[in-house]
Amino acid sequence: AALLLLTLDMWTWPKRSVRELGEAERDQLAATESADRTWRGALFWTAALQFAFIAGSEAGVVSILGSFITHHRASPFAELSAARWAAAVLVLSQMGIVVGRFVFVGFPSLKEKTVILLCLLCGIFVLPGALSPSPWIYVSSLFMVGVTFSATYPAFFTLSARNFVANRTAYSMATGLTTQVGINLCIWLASALGNREEFLPAAVVVSTAIMGLFGLFLFATPTGRQLCRATGPPTVAT
Repeated sequence: AALLLLTLDMWTWPKRSVRELGEAERDQLAATESADRTWRGALFWTAALQFAFIAGSEAGVVSILGSFITHHRASPFAELSAARWAAAVLVLSQMGIVVGRFVFVGFPSLKEKTVILLCLLCGIFVLPGALSPSPWIYVSSLFMVGVTFSATYPAFFTLSARNFVANRTAYSMATGLTTQVGINLCIWLASALGNREEFLPAAVVVSTAIMGLFGLFLFATPTGRQLCRATGPPTVAT
């Protein structure tokens, strides 16, 4: 089932944007980029660092959500144990990721920046998800939290990689490195916060809020806006 979901997930990446990125790369294979757009530049690593927040936030939520449900939300169904109910809620939250990907891929006209903004806004649902005792409210809210992580990673990669056309291979390797670092650090943070049962709701909220750091960078800093300016494939003067 996991392999099937991964296969389906591959088809939900923003294909048009990735195709344009590939065309731009082929057009600029011989082009040189400014110093800050190579692997030695601050812009390069600042952009790559954002994947630590994006992937780490998701990993933190997934790692702690089951414990939160087990200890703070009793199963509403007598036939389901606390552990099985927690697993069901976790699966439903993960389904938000799958559904979100398919929803966004159904609107190819949406720009990557818009997709990212819509995903980030879904993170607000973590508050009712962590605070409401009603199964109807927290289950649906945690499903929407899953949507937060659905298309943020591929949309931002496509958007930011346009700034490093001649160094895209190095950029892919850098994002892979920061992704792994972010996953490990955020899982550690979620576990440290949730080590005491009364702090498990806070661990879920804080893990989701880490994604907000990426949002602040992209929409509220000059560097983030600089990355967003490359909204289309670069052209080469003839």
